[in-house]
Amino acid sequence: MPISIESLDSTWQGLCAAAANGSAPATVTPTLAEMPELVRSGKKLLIAGSGSKLAWGGLVQQPDLVVRTTQLDRLIDHAVGDLTVTVEAGISFQQLQTQLATANQFLPLDPLFPNQASIGGIISTGDAGSLRQRYGGVRDLLLGFSWVRPDGEIAKAGGRVVKNVAGYDLMKLFTGAYGTLGIIQQVSLRVYPLPPASGSVWITGVGSDLTQLVAKLGAMSLTPTALDLLTASLAAKAQLGDRVGLLARFQTIPESITAQSNQLIQTAQELGLNAERLDGDQESQVWQSLRSTVMQSPVTAKIGLRPTASVDFLQSFSATDPARLGLIHVGSGIGLIGLTAHTRSTELLALRQQCEAAGGYLSVLTAPNQTKQQMEVWGYQGAAVAIMKKLREQFDRESIFNPGKFF
Repeated sequence: MPISIESLDSTWQGLCAAAANGSAPATVTPTLAEMPELVRSGKKLLIAGSGSKLAWGGLVQQPDLVVRTTQLDRLIDHAVGDLTVTVEAGISFQQLQTQLATANQFLPLDPLFPNQASIGGIISTGDAGSLRQRYGGVRDLLLGFSWVRPDGEIAKAGGRVVKNVAGYDLMKLFTGAYGTLGIIQQVSLRVYPLPPASGSVWITGVGSDLTQLVAKLGAMSLTPTALDLLTASLAAKAQLGDRVGLLARFQTIPESITAQSNQLIQTAQELGLNAERLDGDQESQVWQSLRSTVMQSPVTAKIGLRPTASVDFLQSFSATDPARLGLIHVGSGIGLIGLTAHTRSTELLALRQQCEAAGGYLSVLTAPNQTKQQMEVWGYQGAAVAIMKKLREQFDRESIFNPGKFF
């Protein structure tokens, strides 16, 4: 019987209260040395990391143990000159950023719940955020890692250097696997110098004109670090007005920020769009709040579609219910949407069909258990499903890790 995931809380008492038939699985926080023996026990394991994204995706079947990785929190090596860092998977994103900042470097990801999220959890959920526009997704920053197999053995892939071609590229396979292939133990990542300054441009106007602007951006010489389309409701919550719009962020030297902002504003105005600059505290606060605001919705989903279809989708999505929230990263077409508590599975399926018609997908992240039981959460189709099932069987034949999370 699935655990009632949505009732979990940060203190973990919620897990005990929500376990099926009053039988709460024990929570363990193994050390690096204890992890292999724990896996060899053959018990069904809910890999929880820090617990910040435990409610995402499919319902995990009743596990025997809940495994937290909070003891795996060491920084192993920081090669400042090579722009790489090696850490244990349980280290928090914020803790790592603080340590990298002492060398004027950072890990260019924009995950949800940055104060709580662990590096292993960010990799397992593929939670890159808005910075994927400039730096790519999680898998583009992952150089190597080690993990615990179902037999308790430690396996490794990749390495600690940027130019590394050893073995299969298993990093891409584990990114977004939601802990179903093994327990990530240690990771090596690419880091970047901290940008010296930051500035943004907020653009609004008629939807067709925004679509034209999105189409033009690919041919322009701009290098934004983030480029997101927002629904009118999300813009209002960010105090940016009440219209759908495009938010572009530039992070480099001040002179380049000014030049690129001017070029974008000029192009927008030529299309009849309105543009304004954001900087200072207002700019940083807007970017910090966008994705977390969407995730406060009772029902949330990750979507993907052709970037050129982004404006039309967001307008159609919010026109049905003004309370809906959403954003889409223009470069990739990946985004987040938030819906109200009364959203039914039939509405989510209709939205999924709309995304698929635009060359994309919709995967449910958070929703009541009843809603998740009424539909297939992930929305995968075609040959990909058979391939993923075979991979899961090869990596974890007995479904020890996060049983039922995917299939």
